[in-house]
Amino acid sequence: EFASAINPARPLIIGSAFAGLANLLDQNMRGQGRAFAGLEGRLAGIIVIATLGMALSQPWGLTGMCLAFISGQLVCMVVLIYCTMRNYSPHAHFWNFLPGTADVVYLLQRLMSALR
Repeated sequence: EFASAINPARPLIIGSAFAGLANLLDQNMRGQGRAFAGLEGRLAGIIVIATLGMALSQPWGLTGMCLAFISGQLVCMVVLIYCTMRNYSPHAHFWNFLPGTADVVYLLQRLMSALR
C-alpha cells in the first residue's frame, strides 16, 4: 500500500543526517551561552523548506518535498557552522568540521574490530 512512497522517501535519510549534525552544533552553541544561535539556523532552514517546497512540490510531488527538506536541513547546518565559527573566531575554520585522516583511521579500526 505504501510501496510507492519508499523510493522518494529514501533521500530523507540524507536530510536527517544534516538535521542531526545541525542539532549537535545547536547543542554546542547552547553550552557556550549562545542559546539563540540555533534559532538563526532553524529559521533559515524553514525559509528554504517553505520556498523550495512550494516550488518543487507542483512539478515533482513527494520527491520535490524531499529535496526541499534536504536543502533546508543543509542550509540550517551551514548557518550553524557559520555561527559556531563566528563564536570561536579566529580559531575556528571550516576545515575543522571536515573529517581528517585520524578520523578515518579510527572509523576503519572500529569497523574492523566490529567485523571480527
